[in-house]
Amino acid sequence: MKRDPEREPALFGLLINPLPAAARASLLMDQGFSRDLGIKPKFWFPLDRDLAVEIGSLNNALRAAVSGRKSARVSLREGKQRRVKLGLRRGAATIELDKREFAFPDADLLASERPKRSRALSRVLKDRPLLPEEERAWKAILGKRALGDREYMELMTALNATPEAVGKELQKPRNLGSDDFMPDEATYYQRLIAPLAGSTTLSAFIEGELSSARRALLAAHPRPALRRMAYSALAQPLIPFDLLASLRISHVASLLEAEDPFSLLFGFELCRHLLGANDQFAGLGSSFLDKLLLDPARSMARCEIFTGVSLITTIGLRVAARAADAPLFWVRLAALTHAGVLTDALATLPDAKGFLKWAAENFIGAYVWHGVVDRRDAPRWNPDWITPEFIFAELVGRASISLHMLPATNRPSQWTTAVDGAFDRLKDTGRLPAAFFPGPFDDFSGAAVRPSSSEPIFREVEEKLHTASMLSDVPGLLTLAHSVQISERALADIVRLVSSPAADSIAIGAPELPYLRLCAHVAANSRSEALAEAVINRCLYKARNRSKEDDVITELFAVMAEACAACAEARAYGELLGQTAANLCFAIDASEGLSHLESIMDVLGKRDERLIPALAQARAIARTKRPRSAR
Repeated sequence: MKRDPEREPALFGLLINPLPAAARASLLMDQGFSRDLGIKPKFWFPLDRDLAVEIGSLNNALRAAVSGRKSARVSLREGKQRRVKLGLRRGAATIELDKREFAFPDADLLASERPKRSRALSRVLKDRPLLPEEERAWKAILGKRALGDREYMELMTALNATPEAVGKELQKPRNLGSDDFMPDEATYYQRLIAPLAGSTTLSAFIEGELSSARRALLAAHPRPALRRMAYSALAQPLIPFDLLASLRISHVASLLEAEDPFSLLFGFELCRHLLGANDQFAGLGSSFLDKLLLDPARSMARCEIFTGVSLITTIGLRVAARAADAPLFWVRLAALTHAGVLTDALATLPDAKGFLKWAAENFIGAYVWHGVVDRRDAPRWNPDWITPEFIFAELVGRASISLHMLPATNRPSQWTTAVDGAFDRLKDTGRLPAAFFPGPFDDFSGAAVRPSSSEPIFREVEEKLHTASMLSDVPGLLTLAHSVQISERALADIVRLVSSPAADSIAIGAPELPYLRLCAHVAANSRSEALAEAVINRCLYKARNRSKEDDVITELFAVMAEACAACAEARAYGELLGQTAANLCFAIDASEGLSHLESIMDVLGKRDERLIPALAQARAIARTKRPRSAR
C-alpha cells in the first residue's frame, strides 16, 4: 500500500490521541517511533491555564537567558511568535511575557559552557540525588557537551521524580486528587529505596541491594541519604546502624523537622544507639519522643495521614512502579516508605480526619482485597492494622523495645517517663496488646516465632481453650493468636471447635463472624489446611442459611479468602481460592451479592493476574445466576 502523506497526520492523530497522556507522551518521546512514522512531534509547556509555549523555543530562550542575553523569541500554541524579556537569578532563568514573569529553576543545566553546567548538575544532585548509575551517565554527558531538548526533558523528569522533589511539589497549595499521590515514573521507587536486582528475601535485599544503595548515597549526598533512610525505618532491621555510627548530633537533630511518624521514631532509635558515644543524645532523644508520642492530637493526626496515604500507596504501587511480579517485601517496603514521604509533605493539612475519611471512602475496598491476597506471603501481619490507633501502638511498642535494649541503669529517666506515658494512653483505650503485635515486615524476618506454650502468660489461655466448648469461652484468645505462634495443642483445640456441626455456634453472646475471622488468621499463620477447610465450610453454611436482611456475603468471602492463605504454595492457593469462590457463588442467589463478588474478583485479578484463570469458574457461575437485566 502506498503511503499518503496528506492523510498520515490525521490517521496518526486518530491512533495516538485517545491514549492516556502518559502513554502518549512516552510514544512521542521515542525518537525511533517518531522517525519510523515520519513525524516530528512538538511538545508544549503550559505557562498558565491559557498560555502554552513550544518547548524547543522555550529551551532556546532559557539557553539565551543563561548565556546573558536579554531577549528571545518563543512560539505560542496559536502559531504566533513573541519576543520575551529574559533574566537570570541563581541558576533560575526568568521569562517575562505580557507583563507576567515565569521562573525556570535549574535552567543553567542548559548552559553551553562546561563549568557552568557542571556546577549546575552538582547543585541539583546535591538536593535531589539520582541512582549512582544515572548520576554517572549525566555527568559524562554534561562533561562532553550541552544538553539537547530531549535530554534536558529527561533529566528534569528524573530530578522531579525523587522523594525530595515529590514532597516539595505536594506542599504547594492546590486541590489534590488521587493521581497526585503516586509518581508514574517507575524509577522513582528505586531511588526511594533501592532497585531490586534479584534478592528473594527481605534479609538478602537489606544486605545486598539496599546496603549498596545506601552506602553509595551516603558517601555522595549525606543529608538526603539520612532522610531517605528515615522514611524507610519501618522496622528495626531496616535501620543501618553500622553505616551511621559516626553521625554527629547535628545530623540526627535535623530529623526533628520530620512529620512522618516513622522518621521521628528513626531519630529516637539513632539517639538510643549513639547514646554511649555522646550523652547529649539523651536530650535529643527526649525531643523525638515528646514530638512522636506525648502530644496526643498531633500524634494522632500524623497517624491519620499516614493511614490514609498507606491505603493509596499499597494498592497503587505495583502499577506505578511497574512491579507486578515483584516480591511482596519489596512492594510493601516501597509503598510504606512512599507513604512516609507523603505524610511529611501533607503534615499541614488542616483536617487529618477528613483526609482519612476521604481516603477510606475511595480506597478501602481495594486495599482490603489486596491485603487478603498478601496474606499468603505474609500471614502474621494483618493489613487491617493500618489504622491510626494500631500505628500509634506500633510506634509505642517499637520505642519500648528500643528503650529496653539499654541496661536499666543507662536508660534516661525522661525516655522512660515518655514511653510509660504512651503505654498509659494505650491502656486507657484498650489497645495495649497491639503494641506487641507483629509489624508489617515481621513475616519476612526469618526469625523463629516463640510458640504460645513457651509463654507463661498464655498457658492459662491454652488450658481454657483445651476444655472449652466454644471459642467465646476463651478470653485472651485474640491476643494469643496475634502475639505468638499458636502451639500444636492449641491449634488442634481450635480445629476441634470450628469443626463442630456448622449449625452449632462457636460463640455465645457475641457475633460469630469475628471469631471466624480470627480462626482464618490462625489458619493462615499456622498453615493449617484443616482449620482453613473448617472455617470455609462454616462460612458456606452461614451463606446458605442467612436471612434476606443479613447481607454479609462480602464479609464471609473475606474470611474464606483469608483462610485460603493456609496454602503457602501459589498454585495450591489459587486452586483453593477459585474453588471456594465458586462454591460461594453456588450457595447464594441474591443478585446484589453475586454482583459484589464479581467486583471483588475483578480487584483480586488486578492484584495478581495469576488469579484470573483460577477465578474464571466463579465468575461464570455468578454471571449465569444473575438476571440479564442486572448484569
